[in-house]
Amino acid sequence: MSDVSLHVSLDVSSNENSVSRERTLSESKGKIQKFRINTYDEFQTSLDKYGHLGFLFLYFTGSELSKDGYDWCPECSEALPIIEQEIDNACNVVFFLVEVGNEEQWQCKENPYRSHPNLNLKVVPTFMKWNSHRRLEGDYCAKAELVQLLFEDNCSF
Repeated sequence: MSDVSLHVSLDVSSNENSVSRERTLSESKGKIQKFRINTYDEFQTSLDKYGHLGFLFLYFTGSELSKDGYDWCPECSEALPIIEQEIDNACNVVFFLVEVGNEEQWQCKENPYRSHPNLNLKVVPTFMKWNSHRRLEGDYCAKAELVQLLFEDNCSF
């Protein structure tokens, strides 16, 4: 049986609860925290809090379902389980799952994720290590061997 604890912490940027999971050192080489980010303001606040870390990973995805109830970004849904599995195998990770909006919001050229100077997103899904040139876009996010490469230098203590 694995030694995993689950705790809920209140994010000060919103009244929403963020769930993070920490593994003990007996199970993993380091700490894993996962956060779901639903708005750009929440993204900015979270980035201010965690952006200085050398082990911040960001996954940009479409909002889960469109208003018509269909998944407008099937590539995002396909890649997410692969990325989550690789995160669970990594160490020293803070992970943001960032929803960029519905299809209409994403297509808008004024979408703040598209115009953010350090993001310059052009496609979802996009998986990246913050403050680095390491990035996967589109179908490449669903390739486990490429996702593993983004974590390559992350296990040094």
